[in-house]
Amino acid sequence: MESKSTSSAASEDSRRDADTSGVDQDALCVDCGYNLRGLTTDRCPECGRAFDRASLIASQIPWVVRRQIGTIRAYWRTVWMVILRNARFCNEAGVPLSYRDAQLFRWVTILHVYLPFLIATLVACAFRPLADPFVDYFFKTIWPLAALHACLILFLLGITGVPSYFFHPACLTVEQQDRAIALSYYTCAPLAVTTAVWLVIALVWLPIKVAGINISADPFDLLMALERAPTPLRVWVFSAGILGFGLMAMQPALWWWALVDLAKRSMPDTNRSRLVALAVPILWVAISLVTLLIIPLLVFYVALIAVSF
Repeated sequence: MESKSTSSAASEDSRRDADTSGVDQDALCVDCGYNLRGLTTDRCPECGRAFDRASLIASQIPWVVRRQIGTIRAYWRTVWMVILRNARFCNEAGVPLSYRDAQLFRWVTILHVYLPFLIATLVACAFRPLADPFVDYFFKTIWPLAALHACLILFLLGITGVPSYFFHPACLTVEQQDRAIALSYYTCAPLAVTTAVWLVIALVWLPIKVAGINISADPFDLLMALERAPTPLRVWVFSAGILGFGLMAMQPALWWWALVDLAKRSMPDTNRSRLVALAVPILWVAISLVTLLIIPLLVFYVALIAVSF
């Protein structure tokens, strides 16, 4: 009996010590940005917001525990966390984060965008009749396509990497900068919606193919063929097309909002949120012009010269 009371007293002492122990790492209040390190209370002294000290120890991002819950499940939970629970996601600025995990998440998201293009290209090349000699086929088709795919990869690397340069101001500690940079890579999660865009494209392509309409025809002829198609098919194609364009436009908007909100919450004492809101879209457009327009035009020009010989 005495040993039982002794053990309960010891556990009570340990709980009391845990309650009175201070936050032993840099952690920012999600409302005002006050550094909570060293506090022994559960309330921010600057704004009065209550916080859970236990949540400041381990990350709540599902991708971090992917080995326990499964990679696919963890990935899509993280995507929905960034899109639908942005405030909770930004709270992770006060938690130790792995830069490697963030980079891996970024690469998986890039693959969600790139792999459908790669598969579509391989299918198109496989069904193309190889009438020309292989050497001519290589110079006319294969290497320009390879160059264009390289441009697409450069584009994806550029737009997913450039936001991180705005999340390490000198006013933050090195630990806080590392956390903000890692979170900036997670914000590219809306790009995973590209999977839904390709699903919509398939839902548009399949009924058109079944109706016997030539998809490879001139766009004007394709529109005329759709005008002559049955009304349910026209309604389906145009509705799915609007949905597809809406999903495509939603991706950069959600990404931009996540970046701005992250800048506000992780760097509240700076004007970085305004800088992110203005500069990141400009840089995205600049990267798009260079990687998807200027370089492909140069590749096309070189290809024309090669074919002319």
